[in-house]
Amino acid sequence: MSLLLLPIELLTRIAQETLPDGFESFALTCRVTYCVSESLIKFHNRLNRQYRNLTLPKNYGTEDDLEDGTPTCSLQVLARIAEEPLIAKYILSANLMNESSPDFHTEIDRDRFLEDQLQEIKKSATPILQLLKSLPYLEDTNIDPNDMLDYLFYEYNNSGGAGMSVTILLSLLPYVTKISLPSRWKFYENGVLERPGEVAISYDRDLWLKDIVQRANDPLQPYAGLSQLTTILPTAGWGYEAHCGLDTFNHFLSIKSVQKFVMGGSKALEDSYTGQTFIEPEEGSSFGAGLEEVQLAGACADGTELRKFLKWMWKLKSFKFSFETKWHGCGHDWNKATAMAAIEDTTSETLEDLSFSIIECYGWTGPGIASMKKFKKLKRLELHLKCLTGLPYELDDTIGEYKADYDNVKFPKLGDLLPSSIEELVLWERTMLDDRGVIGGNLFPRLFENFSKEGPQKLPHLKKIVIVGGWAHNNRGKESSDLTEEFFNRGSSEFPNFETLVELAAMRKEIDIQLLVIGSSITYPRFMDGFCERYGVRNL
Repeated sequence: MSLLLLPIELLTRIAQETLPDGFESFALTCRVTYCVSESLIKFHNRLNRQYRNLTLPKNYGTEDDLEDGTPTCSLQVLARIAEEPLIAKYILSANLMNESSPDFHTEIDRDRFLEDQLQEIKKSATPILQLLKSLPYLEDTNIDPNDMLDYLFYEYNNSGGAGMSVTILLSLLPYVTKISLPSRWKFYENGVLERPGEVAISYDRDLWLKDIVQRANDPLQPYAGLSQLTTILPTAGWGYEAHCGLDTFNHFLSIKSVQKFVMGGSKALEDSYTGQTFIEPEEGSSFGAGLEEVQLAGACADGTELRKFLKWMWKLKSFKFSFETKWHGCGHDWNKATAMAAIEDTTSETLEDLSFSIIECYGWTGPGIASMKKFKKLKRLELHLKCLTGLPYELDDTIGEYKADYDNVKFPKLGDLLPSSIEELVLWERTMLDDRGVIGGNLFPRLFENFSKEGPQKLPHLKKIVIVGGWAHNNRGKESSDLTEEFFNRGSSEFPNFETLVELAAMRKEIDIQLLVIGSSITYPRFMDGFCERYGVRNL
């Protein structure tokens, strides 16, 4: 029987069932399907516009700013889903970063706003209660939906939203692919509902999160919450005060569909003071099973903890890491060589793209990296030149301090450092050129020694070298510059690093060589360029 021969009422019902993802295709099939869909077009467009990329607002400027229909907290989103369940299917990305931590303009009294908002949400108490009754987790754990409703209101009243309402919301989103969790997620603890004269009721948020992971990974539940999740985006930038445990998002990284994880300001380094170890997942966990790309900007993690983190990721293709000392001197000293060894030992079979740098380290950084030959598939490498320099250190038990071993300083040649699979190399340094125009200090002549002869043999796939960094004291002004031709055209034996110029010039036909000078005295690795603007986060 032809679809078009069905009664109009039935065709209209079919159109409703196609919302949201199949609606537009159905409506545009022919004139008849468009006519039966016409009454739903405004409804579809409104939900698509308002919820497709859900973002809780950062700033509440004036009362007028709150009247555009944008939800301001996860509990309000829950209330709207309770009233119109289709909303949950429209959400493809959820930026919940500002949950319970928005900025209020002076025109708005925070307490009054939160109280008015709560009273508005309570108008949907009955639909929210019905929604809670339908949740499998509450049913499985015998939690009274009425108690949970009271707790959600209690939670909001005390903090403007918090962990349980976000957790419930995430369990309802079957099509969401990207999430940014609340910036205060690390502070959220298990819920406790206290009523005068009654026994306190506890809610274990971790058990709920484990339930979400289990259902999301179950092939028999293709529409479970977070079952389509692919990307976890950062909740903060980096900085001395940005120090969130690297294991904070372990539950979400155990969802098998998650392929990309970006985090700013993570910490996994035990110093018996302000540090913390990475808490490994349980044996048999699906942690990291789907991850192909990880970015850790401004991370404070040593080789021991990185090894514990990376060893689960047997599909990892891209890893971008920059080290930074954290609050109260956590990671004051750091061994870059052991950190690189941990990355090599755990990802050498799969990694194709690597960025490794130091953006701030207050103390010593250990010996320089001498070899990266273990990587078998590495094609693109961005490497901080500082990571190749440094003195070997040995612990002197007589004084309890590390002593530099000045007799064993070795700088590697490029062909001895890199694996033969390398296709693109970026050498980065905050101050690449000094006031005399010296590039890379004393390291470059050694790094490129005999490069024109040895390079083609040891690095047969290398097609591009980019040397990028800042100019000392920013004396070239604010504009960035491509100094490639200026560098090669000077050609005088009086030019500093003349040996380097000769070696690179001899390879220009085979390799695209670029020298880029950033017009700022502060530069960052490429993956951190525009990081805060791209993800809407701030450095601390």
